[in-house]
Amino acid sequence: MINICKLIDRNKKYYIYGIAHIAKFAYDRIAGEFGEDLILGFIQTVPNTNSYCGKNVYNVQQAIDYADESTMFILASKNKSDEMKKNLTDCGISENMIISLRDYWFVGNSIAGKQIQSVFLWPVLNKMNTDLVDKIKWFLPDRIKVRICSSNNDVISAFSDVENIDFVDQKDTEEILKYSDYIYVWDADQIYDNLTDYMSKVIVIDPNFYYQKDIYIYGNTYFNSFSENEKEVFAQHSKKVMKKMQDEFCCKKRANIFCTGPSIEEIYECDFENGINIICNSMIKDRKLMEKLKPSILAFGDVAFYLSPNKYCQAFYKDLIFTFEKYHYYIIVYDYQVPLIKYHFPILYDRVIGMETVRMNEYHFPDHRDLSVKVTRNICTLYMLTVASSICEEIGIAGCTGRNQDETYFWKHNGNTQYLDLMHYVFEAYPAFFKYSNYEDYYEEHCQCIKDLIEYGEERGKRYINLTTSFIPALKERTVNRSEKNG
Repeated sequence: MINICKLIDRNKKYYIYGIAHIAKFAYDRIAGEFGEDLILGFIQTVPNTNSYCGKNVYNVQQAIDYADESTMFILASKNKSDEMKKNLTDCGISENMIISLRDYWFVGNSIAGKQIQSVFLWPVLNKMNTDLVDKIKWFLPDRIKVRICSSNNDVISAFSDVENIDFVDQKDTEEILKYSDYIYVWDADQIYDNLTDYMSKVIVIDPNFYYQKDIYIYGNTYFNSFSENEKEVFAQHSKKVMKKMQDEFCCKKRANIFCTGPSIEEIYECDFENGINIICNSMIKDRKLMEKLKPSILAFGDVAFYLSPNKYCQAFYKDLIFTFEKYHYYIIVYDYQVPLIKYHFPILYDRVIGMETVRMNEYHFPDHRDLSVKVTRNICTLYMLTVASSICEEIGIAGCTGRNQDETYFWKHNGNTQYLDLMHYVFEAYPAFFKYSNYEDYYEEHCQCIKDLIEYGEERGKRYINLTTSFIPALKERTVNRSEKNG
């Protein structure tokens, strides 16, 4: 059922109608199997963007004008499939030129707002799966009833220290499928026909399945085990901590943000004792750097690297507790991560601020009344620049080196601020994330976000100064001389 490529004829060309999750899923699978040239572009009824996945986005008539007898149209939408089909047939496209992804709609399934009380792991767990066991125990530590169909002694023993796990008999699976809030499919190749009636509840957590799907689900599940009233308690706590932080730093002139690029080594020639120093992610590994900066705020958010049970994260946790106890900094994360952090690291809770990410047209600098920020895909633009801009009028930026033309990963990192010898544990835990990531698109988007966010701040009287070498155009343009770097 998962093999979308069985629908594809390599002698045809294809338009994908839609630009949501199912559309990207279709594009990635088809391009991976047959090459991206098989995809002519994407269609939106009313286009709101010029390109998607590196392909042009057309309206219906434009796409049809470019079509010939070898052209096919893929409907990639759960709720608008019938409307899309009508739009095409009304313009003369025959039904045999249209492919519906109706059987793949579960790809777009996500956790709804309702409170989660139970999940059912599917299919039967006939043998030990250490990765799955570790993730379930870490991300669903209590509250949610997790039902597992297994008679394997190793599996049963692995969950012996967890109270919220129920092992069930295979003859009872139909009843459990019916009444579970969600069906967490850990092996996407085994979405059997007997799930047909429950596809609206199917959530795929197979780490090999698709880009960020399992990371997102794992990261959000525990948060959604709480009622709306309980979530509001967490939100009010974050606002209270934010107010405390704003009051503490209100007299500071400059906030400095420090990222993990190679150019971070250049900061040792400067003095940052008088500023608010904001660091991110695994910078806490570098004890020399921490002593230099004496950080005021730590921001992190990537579940795969900083809030998982893998060995990379375990090294991060060790340094997190050590540096927190020494510098007692504030911690900024996604709002949905706060309950999980409180569960695993209660010592941090009184300094944790959970930010709400929102798809908004304009950027927003959060404060204790409104902790929302615009969705972006990098910790620098998501939290570091926005929080720094909410507190101070002048913002220094260091270690945002960017990417040179000869680099193929996101960009280079400073080895002192990364657990480079442990990176493979993250790759092994979340292989689909790296398989389906488009590094070129990511970098271009990040550079544009930096530019837009800085210009948004400058329109509001903020001043941004780049302190170290950077290939990012908006930062390179704002590099200052040595006399202005201290602060």
